[in-house]
Amino acid sequence: MPFKKLGAGYEEIQALIDDAPENVLVTGVIELEEVKKYFWASDIFFLPSNQENHPLAVIEAAACELPIVLRDIKEYDASFGQLAMRGNDGNFTQLIDKLATDKQYYHLAQQGAREIAKRFDNVAGGQRLASCYQAVLTQLNK
Repeated sequence: MPFKKLGAGYEEIQALIDDAPENVLVTGVIELEEVKKYFWASDIFFLPSNQENHPLAVIEAAACELPIVLRDIKEYDASFGQLAMRGNDGNFTQLIDKLATDKQYYHLAQQGAREIAKRFDNVAGGQRLASCYQAVLTQLNK
Protein backbone atom coordinates (compact mmCIF):
# COMPACT_ATOMS: atom_id res chain seq x y z
CA MET A 1 0.00 0.00 0.00
CA PRO A 2 2.18 2.83 -1.28
CA PHE A 3 0.05 5.59 0.24
CA LYS A 4 -0.35 3.84 3.60
CA LYS A 5 -3.12 5.41 5.67
CA LEU A 6 -3.97 7.86 2.88
CA GLY A 7 -5.18 4.99 0.68
CA ALA A 8 -8.82 3.99 0.55
CA GLY A 9 -9.70 1.22 3.00
CA TYR A 10 -6.27 1.12 4.65
CA GLU A 11 -7.53 -0.22 8.00
CA GLU A 12 -9.66 -2.87 6.32
CA ILE A 13 -6.78 -4.05 4.13
CA GLN A 14 -4.33 -4.05 7.03
CA ALA A 15 -6.74 -6.20 9.06
CA LEU A 16 -6.89 -8.71 6.18
CA ILE A 17 -3.09 -8.79 6.01
CA ASP A 18 -2.82 -9.26 9.76
CA ASP A 19 -5.29 -12.19 9.64
CA ALA A 20 -3.92 -13.81 6.46
CA PRO A 21 -3.59 -17.60 6.55
CA GLU A 22 -0.10 -19.11 6.89
CA ASN A 23 0.06 -19.99 3.19
CA VAL A 24 -0.39 -16.33 2.16
CA LEU A 25 2.75 -14.24 2.03
CA VAL A 26 2.28 -10.47 2.00
CA THR A 27 5.66 -9.15 0.96
CA GLY A 28 5.15 -5.42 0.80
CA VAL A 29 7.37 -3.66 -1.71
CA ILE A 30 9.84 -5.99 -3.43
CA GLU A 31 13.04 -4.73 -5.01
CA LEU A 32 12.92 -4.95 -8.80
CA GLU A 33 15.81 -7.44 -8.94
CA GLU A 34 13.85 -9.82 -6.71
CA VAL A 35 10.50 -9.69 -8.53
CA LYS A 36 11.41 -12.37 -11.10
CA LYS A 37 12.26 -14.82 -8.33
CA TYR A 38 8.77 -14.43 -6.91
CA PHE A 39 7.15 -14.92 -10.30
CA TRP A 40 9.21 -18.02 -11.07
CA ALA A 41 8.36 -19.52 -7.66
CA SER A 42 4.62 -19.00 -8.27
CA ASP A 43 1.96 -21.17 -9.88
CA ILE A 44 -0.54 -18.39 -10.59
CA PHE A 45 -0.81 -14.61 -10.37
CA PHE A 46 -3.82 -13.42 -8.37
CA LEU A 47 -4.78 -9.73 -8.21
CA PRO A 48 -8.18 -9.27 -6.54
CA SER A 49 -8.04 -5.45 -6.47
CA ASN A 50 -11.34 -3.63 -6.72
CA GLN A 51 -9.74 -0.64 -8.44
CA GLU A 52 -6.92 -0.65 -10.97
CA ASN A 53 -5.97 1.15 -14.11
CA HIS A 54 -3.40 -0.84 -16.05
CA PRO A 55 -1.25 -2.88 -13.66
CA LEU A 56 2.17 -3.67 -15.08
CA ALA A 57 2.51 -6.54 -12.63
CA VAL A 58 -0.13 -8.43 -14.67
CA ILE A 59 1.97 -8.07 -17.82
CA GLU A 60 5.13 -9.09 -15.96
CA ALA A 61 3.40 -12.19 -14.58
CA ALA A 62 1.98 -12.98 -18.02
CA ALA A 63 5.49 -12.80 -19.48
CA CYS A 64 6.38 -15.58 -17.01
CA GLU A 65 3.42 -17.58 -18.38
CA LEU A 66 1.61 -17.55 -15.05
CA PRO A 67 -2.15 -17.98 -15.29
CA ILE A 68 -3.66 -14.61 -14.43
CA VAL A 69 -6.62 -14.39 -12.03
CA LEU A 70 -8.14 -10.91 -11.77
CA ARG A 71 -11.25 -9.36 -10.35
CA ASP A 72 -13.86 -8.95 -13.09
CA ILE A 73 -13.84 -5.14 -13.34
CA LYS A 74 -14.48 -3.02 -16.42
CA GLU A 75 -11.00 -1.49 -16.30
CA TYR A 76 -9.60 -4.80 -17.57
CA ASP A 77 -11.98 -5.22 -20.50
CA ALA A 78 -9.86 -3.50 -23.15
CA SER A 79 -6.47 -4.55 -21.81
CA PHE A 80 -6.92 -8.19 -20.88
CA GLY A 81 -10.42 -9.14 -22.04
CA GLN A 82 -11.01 -12.82 -21.42
CA LEU A 83 -7.32 -13.73 -21.70
CA ALA A 84 -7.16 -13.61 -17.90
CA MET A 85 -9.33 -15.65 -15.58
CA ARG A 86 -11.72 -13.10 -14.14
CA GLY A 87 -13.82 -13.59 -11.07
CA ASN A 88 -15.22 -12.11 -7.90
CA ASP A 89 -15.35 -12.80 -4.19
CA GLY A 90 -17.93 -15.52 -4.84
CA ASN A 91 -15.84 -17.61 -7.22
CA PHE A 92 -12.13 -16.80 -6.76
CA THR A 93 -11.65 -19.96 -4.71
CA GLN A 94 -13.27 -22.11 -7.42
CA LEU A 95 -11.12 -20.53 -10.15
CA ILE A 96 -7.92 -21.11 -8.21
CA ASP A 97 -8.94 -24.66 -7.24
CA LYS A 98 -9.69 -25.44 -10.89
CA LEU A 99 -6.29 -24.10 -11.94
CA ALA A 100 -4.70 -26.32 -9.29
CA THR A 101 -6.55 -29.49 -10.29
CA ASP A 102 -7.38 -29.25 -14.00
CA LYS A 103 -4.25 -29.35 -16.16
CA GLN A 104 -6.14 -28.51 -19.35
CA TYR A 105 -7.67 -25.43 -17.71
CA TYR A 106 -4.24 -24.45 -16.36
CA HIS A 107 -2.69 -24.72 -19.84
CA LEU A 108 -5.56 -22.68 -21.31
CA ALA A 109 -4.89 -19.99 -18.70
CA GLN A 110 -1.18 -20.09 -19.56
CA GLN A 111 -2.07 -19.56 -23.22
CA GLY A 112 -4.08 -16.50 -22.22
CA ALA A 113 -1.06 -15.23 -20.30
CA ARG A 114 1.16 -15.72 -23.36
CA GLU A 115 -1.32 -13.71 -25.43
CA ILE A 116 -1.34 -10.90 -22.85
CA ALA A 117 2.47 -10.83 -22.84
CA LYS A 118 2.56 -10.81 -26.65
CA ARG A 119 -0.03 -7.99 -26.80
CA PHE A 120 2.20 -5.77 -24.65
CA ASP A 121 5.69 -6.80 -25.70
CA ASN A 122 8.17 -4.41 -27.35
CA VAL A 123 7.31 -5.56 -30.87
CA ALA A 124 3.59 -4.95 -30.41
CA GLY A 125 4.28 -1.59 -28.75
CA GLY A 126 6.56 -0.59 -31.63
CA GLN A 127 3.92 -1.57 -34.17
CA ARG A 128 1.27 0.50 -32.38
CA LEU A 129 3.62 3.48 -32.24
CA ALA A 130 4.49 3.16 -35.93
CA SER A 131 0.78 2.95 -36.74
CA CYS A 132 0.14 6.17 -34.81
CA TYR A 133 2.93 7.96 -36.67
CA GLN A 134 1.62 6.65 -39.98
CA ALA A 135 -1.87 7.96 -39.18
CA VAL A 136 -0.46 11.39 -38.33
CA LEU A 137 1.60 11.47 -41.53
CA THR A 138 -1.44 10.44 -43.56
CA GLN A 139 -3.45 13.30 -42.06
CA LEU A 140 -0.64 15.79 -42.68
CA ASN A 141 -0.37 14.72 -46.34
CA LYS A 142 -4.08 15.29 -47.06
